[in-house]
Amino acid sequence: MRNKVGFYTGAGLLVACIVLLFVSINAFASGVTVEFATSTLVNEQYHVDAFIDYDFDDEVLTALAHGVPLRIDTTIKVKRKRDWLWDPVVRDETISFLLQRHALGDHYLLTNLDSEHKEQFQYLDEALRTLGSIKNHFLFDKSTIDPEASYIGYIKAELNIEALPPPLRPIAYISSQWQAESSWYEWRVK
Repeated sequence: MRNKVGFYTGAGLLVACIVLLFVSINAFASGVTVEFATSTLVNEQYHVDAFIDYDFDDEVLTALAHGVPLRIDTTIKVKRKRDWLWDPVVRDETISFLLQRHALGDHYLLTNLDSEHKEQFQYLDEALRTLGSIKNHFLFDKSTIDPEASYIGYIKAELNIEALPPPLRPIAYISSQWQAESSWYEWRVK
């Protein structure tokens, strides 16, 4: 009896170690990095410029090459800085893109799902550079914010696993190769 209890305790410890190892591997498996973000004031409006590097794993790129569309979400938040309580969110937006490969035309199509704007690229690296380049994206009008307050921006990007075809989702949830999500990047808006 004692050996069985010891075996189960040892097996439970082994399972816990494997789970922790899997979680730590997933934490570092990201192929998405926000390189920079900065804000500018143009014509009484604040805009953001940012660059996100997408370095997807080979498994993700193989799926894309075989016709699996990838949805990438970029989330932008702006908070008003306060000394007490929590910082209120003044802007919270997710920009969604769909990246597809068309085998017959041998090109890549990048669609902004919010504006329906589409761009076609011959090479994947061109599409990924365009996907990662955010230029003059509107945040808010200067007249709508407190001129005495400070504002902090946050941006992150991720591969949306929920948008994958249903048969692929279970694999994507457990495979570190599909866990493509950046950390939050913080910058001073004003």
